[in-house]
Amino acid sequence: MVMSAKGRPVSGDDVAAADEAILFMGKSKADQEGQGHVLNAYAADHWLCVVSLLKLMHLERPEHFGSPRNFLFTLDDGRVLSRDAMVELLRVGGVAEGVPASALSVISLRAGGASALWELGYSVEEIKRRGRWLSDAWRCYVGEARERWRGVAGDMLSAKGCLMAAVARFERP
Repeated sequence: MVMSAKGRPVSGDDVAAADEAILFMGKSKADQEGQGHVLNAYAADHWLCVVSLLKLMHLERPEHFGSPRNFLFTLDDGRVLSRDAMVELLRVGGVAEGVPASALSVISLRAGGASALWELGYSVEEIKRRGRWLSDAWRCYVGEARERWRGVAGDMLSAKGCLMAAVARFERP
């Protein structure tokens, strides 16, 4: 991972000024082309801002971020944070926010990201690139916000086209 401020890499105490995090991911099952992936995130004014959280991690353990070979989520004993431990952390956080523990898993992160991008109007190609999907499999992860459908019944009833399109082809004498 590289922290960046105004487009230039920063390290040490300068990480406090970072406005971007650039993550380098090696090959994985999600990497359909087998080349690894680079993903960046810019700072946002939100308590869940990934750049702010990474800056806090860097301040806690600056020596860890000195080597690009280190996994991002490495425990103090040198072991990489396991999938099971990540699920448990997600569930603890979710329960604190009123979400049933059984509703959360690590796939929730991909589903949440794809759903947010879809809701915000990002293109299919942008969603696929950001989520590293080569196929349209991302569509099974997207959940639309229920508020999006608030006026759909009224909108459909106000449509000017024929509500019985199949019958409209036939003319009556």
